[in-house]
Amino acid sequence: LEVEKNASIEGAYIVINEPTFNSEVIYLDGKNKYYNTWHKTQIKDINIINWTETNKGTGISLYSGGKENEISFINFENIKVVGMETGVKLVAKKPQSGHAWINANRFMNFSLEDCVNMIYMDSNVTTPNEISGNQFANLQIQPSSKTKNILRVSGQHNEFNGMVWDLQKINHENELIELTDKSMNTVINITSVQTNRVLDSGKANIVK
Repeated sequence: LEVEKNASIEGAYIVINEPTFNSEVIYLDGKNKYYNTWHKTQIKDINIINWTETNKGTGISLYSGGKENEISFINFENIKVVGMETGVKLVAKKPQSGHAWINANRFMNFSLEDCVNMIYMDSNVTTPNEISGNQFANLQIQPSSKTKNILRVSGQHNEFNGMVWDLQKINHENELIELTDKSMNTVINITSVQTNRVLDSGKANIVK
C-alpha cells in the first residue's frame, strides 16, 4: 500500500499468509513531498501480521531519495507489527542534486513483535540526506529467537522512549541498539536494554 500525500490509512488489519512475500506493507515515498504541518496524511490503528514464520518484508517503510523529496509532520499512531524482517524502516538516500529528508515525524504507541530488525534507519547525519527530529514514544517491543537488532539509528535529534521485553529470547550476545557514526544528539530512554548491549559510534548521543 503506497500512501500518497493527503491520503490516510486507519483501522486496517493486514495479515500476510503468502510465504514468498518480501516487500513493504505500508510505503511512503518522499517524492510525494509531505512538507507542511497541515497536510492530512496519517497512519493509525493498524495491525500488520506475518503469520508465515518466514520473517520477510517490512511493516512500515519510509523512503526519500530525490531532489527536495521529503516526509515530514506525519503521525503514525497505535500500530502493531508482527513477524516481519523489519518492523519500521526509514531510509534517506543522497540525491543527485538537492536534499532528501525524513524529519519531524511522530511514531506513537507502537507494538513490535518477532521482527528480525525492529526499527532501522539509514541516512547521513544531516543534509543532503537526513533523518532527524523524529519521535518514537511509548514503544513496546517483544523480541523472539528470530530477532537480531532492536534499533539502528542515524541522523540528528531522534528520540526513542519505551520498553523491550524478554531479552533472553534473543539468540546472541551482541549489541541490540546501534547508534551509527552517522548519528548525533539521539536520546534513547529504553532502560530494559543494558548499556553493554548498546553500540554508540555517534556524537553527543544520550542513552538513559
